[in-house]
Amino acid sequence: MNAALILSGGTGSRMGLDTPKQYLEVGGRILLEYCLLPLAESEYIDTVQIVADQEWHDVAWECVSRAGLTHKCKGFSRPGANRQQSILNGLEDISRYADPDAAVIVHDAARPAVTRGLLERSLEALRGHDGVLPVLPMKDTVYYSGTGQNVDRLLKRECIYAGQAPETFRLGVYLEANRALLPERILEINGSTEPAILAGLKYLFYSVAGAFMALFGIFFLAGFGGLGNFSAGGILEASLLSGNRGLLYVSSFLLIVGFATKAGMFPMHGWLSSAHPVAPAPASGILSGIIVKAGVFAIIRIVFEIFGADFLKGSWVPPNTVQHLSIPVCSTCSC
Repeated sequence: MNAALILSGGTGSRMGLDTPKQYLEVGGRILLEYCLLPLAESEYIDTVQIVADQEWHDVAWECVSRAGLTHKCKGFSRPGANRQQSILNGLEDISRYADPDAAVIVHDAARPAVTRGLLERSLEALRGHDGVLPVLPMKDTVYYSGTGQNVDRLLKRECIYAGQAPETFRLGVYLEANRALLPERILEINGSTEPAILAGLKYLFYSVAGAFMALFGIFFLAGFGGLGNFSAGGILEASLLSGNRGLLYVSSFLLIVGFATKAGMFPMHGWLSSAHPVAPAPASGILSGIIVKAGVFAIIRIVFEIFGADFLKGSWVPPNTVQHLSIPVCSTCSC
């Protein structure tokens, strides 16, 4: 299923008008109607959910009717305190009738120039990805200034793109990424949020993958008496290791890679470069100060206090296999 989420809950405060801009009439049509027409024309759009304030439901439904979209429109969702919370409210409503694998196109009602072709190309581009958005290459010379007073550096425009609409996501992962922003973080996001949300999706993928690897490593280890009190040199029980050294190496690999992913250690550090730049300072502090260091601390304890460095180097010898050889003492010589 392919669903469209139309954001029409804005109040028009930036324009200083009594009527929100998406309900203004231009060229004989209300702006909202312009962006609904391609949704009605496209055979790839199955359902439409509209975020709109109760005060404007009648006007919005009139636009739905004139666009010939009544058979696709599932109803209205409650606007949030900002754009991102409005998206979350719409996603929650869509999730009641759509599967997590469904595609969701998110578009602003005040952007009337969307076309059927752009909608369908967005759905095509989503294959194999969690989210996509159309972009335009930057033609202007772009500078970066940290203070807004002085030029710090010239940016490479071939690496910069201007984000456009609509944004297209997989319902399940996008919904979970937005839920993870609750309760306060979601209120700090203003305007387009694709980088933050996509970074959140990447971090969620790495985090869950790392957690499952560590969990399976713990399950393997539990069968060999390796879950007891930590002690220097390792706590493996020699009586349970016969013929199982390979499984123990698998367990150590899963545990170390799992926690290394959490710690953002090379080569499992793919989420770091995406998550840190878009995370707010408190979140970056948690990522750097707690999660990363906890992952490193876990690896140290795994190496030195569960398996022991000797076992991982291949030089470990179980205590009960140590033998003693007698040393003859000759009384007739000094040997």
